[in-house]
Amino acid sequence: MNASISSANFEIWDVADIMARPLKPIDWLISEIWPAGTHSDIYGPPESGKSTILWSQIIAIATGQNWFGKKVKQGRVLVVGGEFTDQDWAARSICRFLKDKPFPNDMIKVLPNTGPMFRLNRDGEWIKTAAGKHVDEVIDKFQPLLVVIDTAAMLGMVDGSNYSATYDLAIQFQKMLDHHKKPDLPITGTTVSHTNQSSQGKDEALSWRLNYMSRNGGYGYPGRLRIMHSASTLRDTDEVAKSTGLDRRIREGGKFIAYGVSKCSEIATPTWHFTSPAIFEMMKDEGGLLLVKDGSEISDAVAKANKQSIENAPAHMENIGEMSVIARKARRLGLEVRDGVF
Repeated sequence: MNASISSANFEIWDVADIMARPLKPIDWLISEIWPAGTHSDIYGPPESGKSTILWSQIIAIATGQNWFGKKVKQGRVLVVGGEFTDQDWAARSICRFLKDKPFPNDMIKVLPNTGPMFRLNRDGEWIKTAAGKHVDEVIDKFQPLLVVIDTAAMLGMVDGSNYSATYDLAIQFQKMLDHHKKPDLPITGTTVSHTNQSSQGKDEALSWRLNYMSRNGGYGYPGRLRIMHSASTLRDTDEVAKSTGLDRRIREGGKFIAYGVSKCSEIATPTWHFTSPAIFEMMKDEGGLLLVKDGSEISDAVAKANKQSIENAPAHMENIGEMSVIARKARRLGLEVRDGVF
């Protein structure tokens, strides 16, 4: 029996045949945190440093240089949208990562202000807009390894609260990229999006702010994606900051970004996770990034913060029928329980 039996537009996989195949090693875009050929999202509130993190990754991928000690797969990068007012602002933003080093030609292309890429027709089907067709043509000619949509709203004209629509748009974006994939070109796609601001309250633990559930829940767009990255500004009140002595530097004007993989459904727990993120300092003079704490260095501090978060879980959890039993068991196991989710 074939491992994949096709019937019209549907497939049936035979698990025995799948398991008989040799297991391929993961092809990493950035080792241990970002598999090549995947569809992902990087999110966080405004001014959280997500664009800074992403652009440092883009530069590393385009130049083939390690990203803070992690090997990268070199390739071209296409950025659709972005936050650049004009080319001068783009130059100012990008040059901080290059530090006067020459940059290779034809490695990064930016398509600013393209407009939504998909729209619904009268039959309720998603179709490409003129902007979407233009992006499709550029991908075909440019052959990028990474395609960045900044922001996720560029995909289509839908209300951010319409989760079913954002789920559909994630599928359309995936189909667009899959059409251009080749054995030697595992095109990776990512969007940039904003976290639900209600999740960024002053009392929220860092691990929760970095958790993909804080974006807008586990359904809709996050539910479609298998890999998600998150960024959050480190606060002087965060347990991680206190335990590492960074709280004093924050109060003195320093800015630090916590970054980790918040959803990793198809890979082992990455080295930089939302429970053990890397901490970067945004350099004031150069504007670039400096890795000050590796995820492994602060895992104990995050565990301490998680424990405190569990102890402060909302009291109303105990009044949600059977959830009260689940909540008590979860707490005994050391799991974080927040608004019915653990």
